[in-house]
Amino acid sequence: MADAVRDHLRVLYVDDDPDFGDLTADSLERRDDRLSAVTETSVADGLDRLAAETFDCVVSDYDLADDDGLSFLEAVREDYPNLPFVLFTGRGSEEVASAAISAGVTDYLRKGDAPDRFAVLADRVREAVESSGTERARRESEHRYRTVVEQSRDAIYIFRDGVLEFVNGRACRLTGYDRDELEGMDFRDVVHPDDHERVERIAARRERDGDAPETYEVRVRTKSGVVRQCELSVRPITYEGRYATLGFVRDVTDRRKNERTFEALHTATREMMHAETKERVCEIAVETARSELGFPLTGCWLADEDETLRPAAQTAMSHETFDGQPTFEPGDSLAWRTFQRGETAVYEDVRTEENVHDPDTPVRSEIIVPLGDQGVLTTGTTEIRDFDDVDVEFLELLGTNTETALDRAEREAEYRRLGAELHENKRKIEELHEIATQMEVCETEQAVYDLTVDAAERILEFDICVVDAEEDGLLKTKSMSTGIVPDETPTMSVDEGVVGRTYRTGEANLADDLRDVDAADPQGDYRSGISVPVGDWGVFQAVAEEVGFFDETDLELAELLVTHAAEALNRVERERLLREREERLRRQKDQLEDFAGIVSHDLRNPLNVAHGYVDLLAETYDDGRLTKTLDALDRMEAIIDDVLTLAREGELVDDPEPVALATVVRGAWANVDTADATLAGVPDGRIEADGGRLQQLFENLFRNAVEHAGRDVTVRVGALRDGPADGFVDGVYVEDDGPGVPESERTVVFDSDYSTRDGGTGFGLAIVDQIADAHGWTASVTEGVDGGARFEIRATNGDAGPSADG
Repeated sequence: MADAVRDHLRVLYVDDDPDFGDLTADSLERRDDRLSAVTETSVADGLDRLAAETFDCVVSDYDLADDDGLSFLEAVREDYPNLPFVLFTGRGSEEVASAAISAGVTDYLRKGDAPDRFAVLADRVREAVESSGTERARRESEHRYRTVVEQSRDAIYIFRDGVLEFVNGRACRLTGYDRDELEGMDFRDVVHPDDHERVERIAARRERDGDAPETYEVRVRTKSGVVRQCELSVRPITYEGRYATLGFVRDVTDRRKNERTFEALHTATREMMHAETKERVCEIAVETARSELGFPLTGCWLADEDETLRPAAQTAMSHETFDGQPTFEPGDSLAWRTFQRGETAVYEDVRTEENVHDPDTPVRSEIIVPLGDQGVLTTGTTEIRDFDDVDVEFLELLGTNTETALDRAEREAEYRRLGAELHENKRKIEELHEIATQMEVCETEQAVYDLTVDAAERILEFDICVVDAEEDGLLKTKSMSTGIVPDETPTMSVDEGVVGRTYRTGEANLADDLRDVDAADPQGDYRSGISVPVGDWGVFQAVAEEVGFFDETDLELAELLVTHAAEALNRVERERLLREREERLRRQKDQLEDFAGIVSHDLRNPLNVAHGYVDLLAETYDDGRLTKTLDALDRMEAIIDDVLTLAREGELVDDPEPVALATVVRGAWANVDTADATLAGVPDGRIEADGGRLQQLFENLFRNAVEHAGRDVTVRVGALRDGPADGFVDGVYVEDDGPGVPESERTVVFDSDYSTRDGGTGFGLAIVDQIADAHGWTASVTEGVDGGARFEIRATNGDAGPSADG
């Protein structure tokens, strides 16, 4: 069907007079070109035409051959209730008109014989179609409105003069009242008594000046007495010409309950995130499930390293119902299966499930939520199919928060453990440094070995320890824990076992299980162990009967202890060698002092007598032989002086001090008859030495250069630097541009009888070597850059001071 704005309207005209029917159709089309009319002569044909085609209006005569127009109208209304119908009849009476109106005729028009009757009919047809379109639109609008109102999720009402004038179906379902009961009811009968005053106050403000909230919450009391929390949105309207309010009511009871639950979960999450232990997290989780979610049968299980689920917390009802909670081994329960799969499981009746831990369990419905790698959270009831989607969602949310809190608690526990371990390791390191201080005063190797074992037991908390030392290719036990049977520490070749490999490779070893180590042959029921090389001295070992007893930290601390021990052993050896050297030098010094006494007293006195008589003879006789005799006596005097110097310079330097090289070098050069020689360089830096004896060393080297390389020799003095720049040097060199020292003679150049100059005593370089040795230095000779002799004096034990460049 078409509405009033269409440009083309189809009209069906029914009249048992076909000629008048055609006249009417032609007249309608001529009067209005929007009209298109077809004719039928009977009711039956008219109904058939309506069934076959679409028309905008029906026009019918009253008197028809097979029936009358009213019967035709009733038939049309039955199938086409909204189709415009105009009764165009030659008979006119109030009875017919009344009957037609009662039957739902759109318009009633007499044919008559007026000239404009067809023009009037055309107008009536257009008006009927237009009126039908407007009414249909109104009805459709009303239908849509009622559909919206009735299908609305909100309860809708119109409130006027203290009573409900209109309510929709949702309002009936919300309150539990029928529509007939609600409409006309006082609003106070559905509003909670505690909210009456507030609602009336807001309504009065709205009606008075509009200054009232459009939306607020109110409690609605249902017919059964249940209280629902509702959100009320109100608008003032005019209803049937009078002031009223249109209200929309939404039940927010579940929403508010969920919000409270969310807030409770949020609060519980904050509490869980501050819990220090995983067990406390689980306790909060199950209590939250009980008090906030309404799940009294709730428990939490945590997984251990073997993925066994062990009970961590449970509600009081769970404890009473199950008399404690079981432990779930891998593969033997629904809880473990859920933990393994990592997906929430909901069971309507656990007794019907396979792999149930207890087939006779009182629990029927159950929700199991995995907590990642931490474990599971479960809740159940004794009823079948007792959980809905909201229950599952809330428990999953609680489970997610619990998992996060468990992860945090685990991390925090690990941080605390690492902190405590770090603090403990710091304490051990400090005590090991104290042990190093004690080792500094150990006078024997055995004392170092015993202190190493004692420190390992007392500080590192190793129960079974042993130190083996290498002697002639064998590793022999030098010190061991008191709990070791001597037979458990046999002497071994350095080519045997883990201890031998440790000594050969110089690499520490950590074994979690000695049975898995091919080279291991423990002499006892030992399962784990560590072995650490003690420098070139031997091997430290610690063993335990427990698998995996030692970790990397134990190994690192053992290496620190053994490093201190190795340094102490090296020191003990150095001191032993030094004592032996000092004893050797002391004996040499005693021999030299005895010899010097003989030379000084027994030789110098006769020599002085001889020199005196030769001088008297020289005054009397001019004889060249006396001159040669005096030269020989002077040479003997020089030899005696050098021997005395050699004896004196052999004394050890016990208290060296920092000496500026430039000062010593310049002083030595000034004390030597250098003739035309040139000093090409003066080094910077300092060296730990006896300043006077160091100057004597330089004087002898300068004198040697002038005597052997010529009076115009160029001498260069420089520093030997091997370390960072801090002002100290590791040694010095003195280099000339003379003929140098043949390579074949460099090994004997420091001997006391070596000299290449006629009249030389041979003691000059021997004194240089003696002074260097007294400082703990070495003296050597090599070829200089210009081919001359280069003498190097180098510290061998750090006595020259810290290494430096500069």
